[in-house]
Amino acid sequence: SRSIRTWSDGFVGALIDAHGESDGQRLFHTQANAFGDRYCDTFGPEDAVVDLDELMTLARSKDGFKIKARVYRHSDDEHNAVRLKLYVLGGVLPLSASMPIFENLGLKVIGEDSYPVTLHTSDDWAGDGAVLDFLMERIDEGPGDLSIVKEPLEEAFHAIVEGEAESDGFNRLVIGAGLSWRD
Repeated sequence: SRSIRTWSDGFVGALIDAHGESDGQRLFHTQANAFGDRYCDTFGPEDAVVDLDELMTLARSKDGFKIKARVYRHSDDEHNAVRLKLYVLGGVLPLSASMPIFENLGLKVIGEDSYPVTLHTSDDWAGDGAVLDFLMERIDEGPGDLSIVKEPLEEAFHAIVEGEAESDGFNRLVIGAGLSWRD
């Protein structure tokens, strides 16, 4: 007989694969309902483990700023496409604040989805957050090659959001000319 494998079955399995039996089961027990139905319909359990790890790292951070960017791509994306997930705990960064940053970095936002998340810890702490998922294209039509754009783009975004760098037209040089945000 065939058994039906649910998203939750896949999630606990992916947590165990990533964190071992004991920690995987413990994480599943505390985070089984962290992601809503719309998230689960869009992303697979393996994606959820990566996203959960990013959010839990933010939750443990002593830094007052609770936002992190992760650049990624799908294998079937257009050559100049770049995807970016923003992990946010507490207040969500409004689109009106993030759009100019992306535009100054030389990116055009094609689509954005927001997925609410509620994290729980074993000591009964709960915190609301979100995974904001952006699909963007490079304005200069250059390749969205992660080996070229991932690290500089993430670093520049964090520097701008944290106030270490200005958000201006010079930011296009980060991916357009391959410069660091400090250059």
